[in-house]
Amino acid sequence: YVSFIKPEQVKDGMEVLEHAKGFIRTSLAKKMDTRRIPELIFILDEGFQREERITELLEKSKK
Repeated sequence: YVSFIKPEQVKDGMEVLEHAKGFIRTSLAKKMDTRRIPELIFILDEGFQREERITELLEKSKK
C-alpha cells in the first residue's frame, strides 16, 4: 500500500511507481537471497485522504 500526502500527487505518483516497478524488482533481486522475487503491486491507501476529509468536515461543523 502506498499513500501520498497531497491528493494532486496521486495520479503522477502511481504512474511513477508503475513505471519503476521493474527497476525496483531488479534492485530487490540483487539484494535478496531468494529464488524468486514476487511481482510488485502498488495499491493506493486512501486512508490519509479520508482522514483529511473527515478533519475538514469536522472543522466546518465547528463554525
